[in-house]
Amino acid sequence: MRHLFLVIIICMLLGCSMPSTTVRTIDTRPTISVQGGPKDSEVFIDGIKVGTSGDFDGRPNVLLIEKGTHQIIIKSHGQVILHQTFFAENELKTFNIK
Repeated sequence: MRHLFLVIIICMLLGCSMPSTTVRTIDTRPTISVQGGPKDSEVFIDGIKVGTSGDFDGRPNVLLIEKGTHQIIIKSHGQVILHQTFFAENELKTFNIK
């Protein structure tokens, strides 16, 4: 019985001393932010509503998108206030609404 207790203690100590590895990857997808205009303006990317301009104000909230050509439409109270086709590669693209 005494040997069993000793074996359990040794196994516990060995289990605590095993090295661990943490792997972190950086998301390199492009991002967009919307500056200016009403915070409740609706944001559409490629025809899909993704939120409001206040959701992606760049402080610190941004929208992750896939690389490639996209279309952004921003509407305020049903009126289009920005309509633009853009190419995103790996940077932050900021859209300024005046």
